[in-house]
Amino acid sequence: MGGQLVRCPGLVGLALEIILLRRSVLATAASGALAAAIFGAVVWSRPTAAPYTEDSIAAAAREAFANDQPGSLLEQKAPPPGFPVSSIVGTPAGARWRKLPSFLGRSAVVYQLRRGPTRGDLFVVRLAASPRAPKIELSRVPVSPQPVSTAGMTSAVWREQGLLFALVVEGGDGEYRRFIAAHPVVAMLAPARQR
Repeated sequence: MGGQLVRCPGLVGLALEIILLRRSVLATAASGALAAAIFGAVVWSRPTAAPYTEDSIAAAAREAFANDQPGSLLEQKAPPPGFPVSSIVGTPAGARWRKLPSFLGRSAVVYQLRRGPTRGDLFVVRLAASPRAPKIELSRVPVSPQPVSTAGMTSAVWREQGLLFALVVEGGDGEYRRFIAAHPVVAMLAPARQR
């Protein structure tokens, strides 16, 4: 029979034609459904990027720092609003910056900092995500920096006031500490009494 309709005289032939026609229609429908299922699986189950964690953010910042050339494409004017230097780092005099087209899939600015001969980069990232940006696991990003040294660099990641910060510094813990602002306790002192 091989997929062709067989003509048989009489009622038996009509019944056989109907059965073969049904099989043909069912086979076509089944193959169409299978093709649609495969298409749906390919289109809708594209792998999504894993959410960023403290470690993956630090790794991305270290990579950008290592591949950056000091002084490349930096602005000498005031940085754009919404990308302040973290209060933990403090406002360095003469800090140069540049806008990054995309860092972690978001708007970002990198400040190029110097403390003596040591170079450091402070990445400032808006946490507001675009619909296509990978998620940042905020529960796994600390609110105060916890530096880690690796491959001749020290880096730390933290969040502050709706922004994500990543500081990468050449050298170890001693060099890193030069970039962290001292937080003296500010107290209102009464004027000294004169005797």
